[in-house]
Amino acid sequence: MKKNLLLALSCFLACSLFFMSCKKETQKELPGKTGSNDKVQGLNGITNGAVIGVAIMKDGTMLGLGTDNQLYTQLSLNGPWVAAPNTGGAVIAIAIMQNGTILGVGTDGQLYTRANLSSAWAATPNLGGAVVAVTIMQNGTILGVGTDGQLYTKANLSSAWVAAPNVGGAVIAVTIRHDGSILGVGTDDQLYTRANLSSAWVPAPNVGGAVIAVTTLQNGTIVGVGTDGQLYTRANLGVLWQGIPAPGDGVMGVAVMQNGTVLGVGTDDQLYTRTVLTNPWSAAPNVGGDVIAAAIMQDGTILGIGTDDQLYTRANLSSAWAATPNVGGAVIAVTVMQDGTILGVGTDYQLYTRATLSSAWAPTPSVGGEVIAITIMQNGTILGIGTDNQLYTRATTASAWVAAPNLGGDVIAVTVLPDGSILGVGTDYQLYTKANLNSAWVAV
Repeated sequence: MKKNLLLALSCFLACSLFFMSCKKETQKELPGKTGSNDKVQGLNGITNGAVIGVAIMKDGTMLGLGTDNQLYTQLSLNGPWVAAPNTGGAVIAIAIMQNGTILGVGTDGQLYTRANLSSAWAATPNLGGAVVAVTIMQNGTILGVGTDGQLYTKANLSSAWVAAPNVGGAVIAVTIRHDGSILGVGTDDQLYTRANLSSAWVPAPNVGGAVIAVTTLQNGTIVGVGTDGQLYTRANLGVLWQGIPAPGDGVMGVAVMQNGTVLGVGTDDQLYTRTVLTNPWSAAPNVGGDVIAAAIMQDGTILGIGTDDQLYTRANLSSAWAATPNVGGAVIAVTVMQDGTILGVGTDYQLYTRATLSSAWAPTPSVGGEVIAITIMQNGTILGIGTDNQLYTRATTASAWVAAPNLGGDVIAVTVLPDGSILGVGTDYQLYTKANLNSAWVAV
């Protein structure tokens, strides 16, 4: 399929010299190191199966487009791809609409919809024009990549395609970032950004590796499909592409249990523990259910966020997950404040509180700034990770965010150890410690 698609695009791939001018960035210390890396060149994958496209469904499920142009799902980043029901039809690109409908680009370059994974593809009105890739903008507008590598918009499925301003450059795939900016894959398989439809393409730092399709997770992490059909992540535009670690080899979330055991959320959405910080991860009993983040409540109960962005509890590592009352709202990160209040990060990257598990989420004062993860320091200060993967502090929920000293390195999750030192998860899914906010990150 990839060869066929590239042949179909050859009329515009060769004419885009604009995208061949990226300059490599200089290196900085891990985590979040940029620059060339032999392990990244060629993107040697870890996960099984190969895809040519990827999107995120409303429940957090990864939707993949196989090399056979059929749909596949993956419950976690390193889980196996599972074939969706084959209801006929073939597509070359996919996206998810705001109502959860699957939007596909047929082999004829026209749009098709699928209400759910069990539904058949349905043709949309053919008003002329053909695209090779598609995504959905924050206002619901359909954004397509034409066969000329330029952007086109469609107000709805019944509207005609309208050409966006031609600002030079050509792309083969596109997605929308959390700030509304456009992220594209150039004809050189590198990333480019465009602040809006009227802006010019700007090359992202070339940190090695090549991708053919891209999407973003709710926490802002970029997920790319490598030229080998495997998935890779990039916490932000300035860091290296990372292969997805095998279960137990890395985590994407971390907390500390009351007995000092480090609790990790694996890339398979399951729990892992380390009784000693330098020990290898040990899998907790798999009692069913998947979580994307975890925290510890004052009574020792494990508090998790499911792939549906709702809260679940687990009395101990051997217990099953239990749903909490669904009081509305959705969160992507969670911690517990010293007075027992639950503090969450909403899908808008703002803070919300919940007095108890039965209470509704309440917004905190909007003081500006956005975070993707949070924890509480021993003095009660809120410690957050910004969308730039750097640390920020907030004295109270009513205070403004204050940047901590940037001493290099990027993290995607954070907690505080019993001795007050900071424990972070790097963009490589490995653990790093920081004695205090003024210290550098040190690999565990």
